[in-house]
Amino acid sequence: MCMVTSPRPLCVLAALCCVAGLAAAAVGQTTGATIILDRTSPWRMHHELRPPVVGAPGALTPAAMPQPWMNLATAPPEGDWTRGDYDDGDWFGGPADRSCRTSSLARLRLRGRFTVTDLKAAGALRLTLAYHGGAIVHLNGRPIAHGHVADAVQGIAEAYPPEAFVTDAGEPLAWGAYDMERGRPSEPPSAEAKERMKLHRRQIADLTLPRELLREGPNVLAIELLRAPYDPVLPAGRGSFPYELVWDTCTLLDVALTAEGGAGVLAARRPEGLQAWNADPWRGDHDGDYGNPSEPLRPVRIAGARNGAFNGKIVVGSLRALGGLRVTATDLRGEGGRIAADAVQIRYALPWGGEQALDNTYQRKQIPAPTTGRLLSALADRPPDPVEPPRGGGAVVPVWITVHVPADAAAGRYAGELAIEAAGEPPLRAALELTVEDWTLPDPQDYRTWVELMQSPQTLEVEYGVERWSQAHWDLIGRSLSLLRGVGSRVVYVPLICRTNLGNEESMVRWIDPGGPAPAFDFSLMDRYLDLAQRECGTPKIVVFYVWDVFLVPREGGDQSGGTGGHRRMVNYIGEHDGVLGLRPAVTTIDPAAGTLGEAEIPAYTDPAGEAAWRALFGELRRRMRRRGLEDAMMLGMVTDARPSRQEVAFFHDVSGGLPWVSHGHGGFTPDQKLHGIAPVGYQACVWHTKFADGVHTHGQTWSEPMAGWNQDQLTVAFERNTALDSYPLTRWRQFAATNITGGQRGIGRLGADFWPVIKDNRGRRQGRIYQRYPQSLWMNLNITSAVLAPGPDGPVATTRLEALREGVQECEARIAIERALLDDAARRRLGEDLVARCRNALDEQVLVMWKSLSNLQMCGPGWSNALGWRWSPGVAGHTWYVGSGWRDRSRELFALAGEVSRQLASQR
Repeated sequence: MCMVTSPRPLCVLAALCCVAGLAAAAVGQTTGATIILDRTSPWRMHHELRPPVVGAPGALTPAAMPQPWMNLATAPPEGDWTRGDYDDGDWFGGPADRSCRTSSLARLRLRGRFTVTDLKAAGALRLTLAYHGGAIVHLNGRPIAHGHVADAVQGIAEAYPPEAFVTDAGEPLAWGAYDMERGRPSEPPSAEAKERMKLHRRQIADLTLPRELLREGPNVLAIELLRAPYDPVLPAGRGSFPYELVWDTCTLLDVALTAEGGAGVLAARRPEGLQAWNADPWRGDHDGDYGNPSEPLRPVRIAGARNGAFNGKIVVGSLRALGGLRVTATDLRGEGGRIAADAVQIRYALPWGGEQALDNTYQRKQIPAPTTGRLLSALADRPPDPVEPPRGGGAVVPVWITVHVPADAAAGRYAGELAIEAAGEPPLRAALELTVEDWTLPDPQDYRTWVELMQSPQTLEVEYGVERWSQAHWDLIGRSLSLLRGVGSRVVYVPLICRTNLGNEESMVRWIDPGGPAPAFDFSLMDRYLDLAQRECGTPKIVVFYVWDVFLVPREGGDQSGGTGGHRRMVNYIGEHDGVLGLRPAVTTIDPAAGTLGEAEIPAYTDPAGEAAWRALFGELRRRMRRRGLEDAMMLGMVTDARPSRQEVAFFHDVSGGLPWVSHGHGGFTPDQKLHGIAPVGYQACVWHTKFADGVHTHGQTWSEPMAGWNQDQLTVAFERNTALDSYPLTRWRQFAATNITGGQRGIGRLGADFWPVIKDNRGRRQGRIYQRYPQSLWMNLNITSAVLAPGPDGPVATTRLEALREGVQECEARIAIERALLDDAARRRLGEDLVARCRNALDEQVLVMWKSLSNLQMCGPGWSNALGWRWSPGVAGHTWYVGSGWRDRSRELFALAGEVSRQLASQR
């Protein structure tokens, strides 16, 4: 039932077929009406998540799950959120299309602003709203209408009839005949199913806003959607869930606020002139975005700890081209002193990559795809001049403000100001607020959280067209390496053979007279690369000397792996993709007198003729690494699903002096397991040889409690082979390290630094990554398909993914500081019961929030696409909730607790 609580009851009930373009239809009902707000306008949204409920009002049962994070009931907003002056700056901002689509959505709250410039001139304002569940509409803090609400206090909408949930055959009503065995639709819906699905849509139509509640100046239209219960007629689920909940009973379908005549009212659309608006750093920005001109420009709020880097963001836009754009910051001042302006880094986000806006679910046809435009994710030190608007849009530049908090900064609040200038425009100003908690992060070199970002000199050479190993090339490499320091990346690769899976054409150590009786070596490239890595990135923890790749497997492809099928599959893949097996290793040669380069095939590793040269090479490598203090960091590469033969492993074990191997593959090695029983595996990045404390049954096992993987002796990290990872929302990157250090891994590995798509077709379109030049060294589905850097105009630049990753790693270090004390009996006693309890509660909450933030929250479908398949899904619903969930306050609490623990332990020494 729909009721109007305004003095003028114009609400009409209807159950209509699901159609797109409700806003346009609403406009057509009133001649000369102007759209003020619709589902593509900027709104502020708050999502309250709870387990779905099944049954009739008064007898509802939660559809609970074994995983505690699935049952987590998230908090409602504090205070009267419907008031016009309510601070919704931390809510998710964007088009209403971006709201969560999940059966776990209990209440959706939306706030849309519009400005009445002349109340007398303004015509009638009318609202049409379509939704699933129930709705309550407020104007400037006063309720004016509600529809299909059963219990507003409990947040329950009127129940749907049983036929809204199942077909006449008793199967779940979906956008296809539902296959209960596979948990997904199997064919297009029948005519009968389409008729039943019309019951889902509910509507408040042509509601006139009470003129007496309007005011000149900003007004707020607040909409609350409530969930309806699921009917028990649904059959029990046969997979992961108690029921297959294939449509959501709390969903915004469409909204349109129109003004008759359009006079006296400012619509929520891109304004004239220079505009700046607030945006959460983890919400992806696109060049189709704009801010609501009726929304105030709030302070840019940043929170963190000493010796770390923390981000805020403001977005600048204009209908016209933006020339001479420049943003500057003042010093930050507080009671504890001053943080100089040069600690505030300003960067401008340029178009790069893309971000998935919809979850990969079988119900995505129900969701109107939001129009987003190009993702703006490459962070350059300066913007293009001018920034040209795309056709039909405006010029948009997200400005990232990164504060590098000094290690000696006093805890407390600091304030400064941002100045935003553009040619021909009046300057804008925004407040900048920083909160520093009383804890000091370790230097990135000393992080316990393991991060491996793999750098590619070859990608930079091809991207920028520079001469290989020229000064220009070295400058680009140095820039790339310097960007990795902040996350503590600590693995360096030195290819000793040509054309590996790294995409290198040459070996980094050059051979002199390889066919002679006493070959010598030119280490100048390797030495310079290691010099640069140590200077720009910090002391490496591992230096991988790359000596083996899959193309060295004999042509007959014999199974060298000790019986695993992964070796055979990878070998077969090479043959199916124009690769050649049975090649001999090749190295780059140099004639010192002439300075000319060449290439030579050297004996196979099974040929004793090559032993003396390799023994001499590793002898010199050890001496050079010893002088650097890096001899203990030496390892051999690479083991993957395809593995070197027992004879090859024995060969390198002998000539290298027993160096351990590095493995990147699906599986892994146990702590006491050796490669062919000969050589240790010192470092492994694994897809499946992993444990996560998510409570999800995986490969016959379930882990529910955090395992402090950071404290493991074996250096095992997770490798996400997911080819779409670069397009996942930033929440995934922010939580990336935490999913592992709370599981059974030390961190994350085999992520690309600058391995972006660099191979272009004849039309300039990016088609492939650097390793794809050499099909003989393709690694099937284990190639590097991620990159946290992007090609800037003058060299590599960070992406927003790298910033999200860095902030996540910093939070991992705070967790580790707390957890280390909790795991030590003596230290725990020194903390006292109260502090221990607060720490445990905060860490437990962090884990629950983490898993929820990564999930697509879809309680239907197969494992790779449902709520429990967070590794293989972009998790858009969880991300959207997380961005507006108060994450900054939780971060502050974590840093504050780390500081309290550190001080308590230090005071009792």
